[in-house]
Amino acid sequence: MNEEPPEELAVVVRKNAEMSVRTRLQKLCDTILADPTGLPVQSDLDFKLSALITRQLIPLRELARSAVRTIDPSDDLICLRVSSDAKEYFLMWDENFLLTAIQKIESTGKDVTSRPGYSPASPRLYG
Repeated sequence: MNEEPPEELAVVVRKNAEMSVRTRLQKLCDTILADPTGLPVQSDLDFKLSALITRQLIPLRELARSAVRTIDPSDDLICLRVSSDAKEYFLMWDENFLLTAIQKIESTGKDVTSRPGYSPASPRLYG
């Protein structure tokens, strides 16, 4: 009984494969899955470093979320991108988890103002 997988499953598998290739090309180096308090549940890094990163990023998330709600009380922030000189941190969350993806930034020898998406009028937090 060797049946073909449903077409929907084939589409999901193909999209997942494409996303995996895209992720490798974009230099994603680490991921951290944590509970809402910042305690790592699963991570590519060691426990102490994972806990340190998530516990430092949670206040930034709350600050950015508060700023968005100040501008429009009906709006809510669902993800946050924090950029440093060497890495970018992408935070996505729900009421049950906090996912942090860490990506290396290639050094081009140029300053931060030459990066795509940089605007001197906006902070380096993207959401």
